[in-house]
Amino acid sequence: MGGEGIVYNPVDWRHATTAELEGQRVIARFDNGTVVDGTIIIAPGGAIGVYMGVMVPIIEKSPSGLFRQADHVNALQVLDCSKEGKFYAG
Repeated sequence: MGGEGIVYNPVDWRHATTAELEGQRVIARFDNGTVVDGTIIIAPGGAIGVYMGVMVPIIEKSPSGLFRQADHVNALQVLDCSKEGKFYAG
């Protein structure tokens, strides 16, 4: 069965780097009710989002320099997809 041995750990994405976010699993709910469960990609130019036929930005930089969810996103969780035993809890 696929996915066995995979552990999904929540990521403190607001303090992450772009490199740390790329490739992580994301679950986001948009204001229109659409829910996406996908992989974070970094588009040319630095946009951080998911691919849903087109690149949809979900995370952006705030004036403070930390990341925040995009205005059209009302819920967001980023999960680290690590093989069991290959991670540690900080």
